[in-house]
Amino acid sequence: MKEPKGPGTIVELMARFPDEVACVEFLRKLRWPDGFVCPRCGKRESGTIKTRRLEQCRSCCYQASLTARTVFHRTRKPMRLWFLAIFFVERHKTLAPSLEPHSRSGGCGRASPARGHWAPRCSIVGT
Repeated sequence: MKEPKGPGTIVELMARFPDEVACVEFLRKLRWPDGFVCPRCGKRESGTIKTRRLEQCRSCCYQASLTARTVFHRTRKPMRLWFLAIFFVERHKTLAPSLEPHSRSGGCGRASPARGHWAPRCSIVGT
């Protein structure tokens, strides 16, 4: 399966996923690229229970969750909030390695507040 290209900027993210419906539809296409197929009976006819993010088979009434067995399992948060969080983590994943030299040198990673540097608290990481 071809990996979908993610948005490059926050503006692109907001344009691509303007509301909860767009986020859920995106997840539905990722989860079931050829459309829903019931895992119990193999039929393709289903209805959507939007309030619970479920597909219900019209033949055997099996309910399949859109978010089951994913990082979104049992979440009560809106998908758009999750998409924003994933966007920021993905775009800023270089933050953690930038602190690594401080911890290797035996320091706590504190910078001078007078210089306006960001200073992680040593008590949080246990040093």
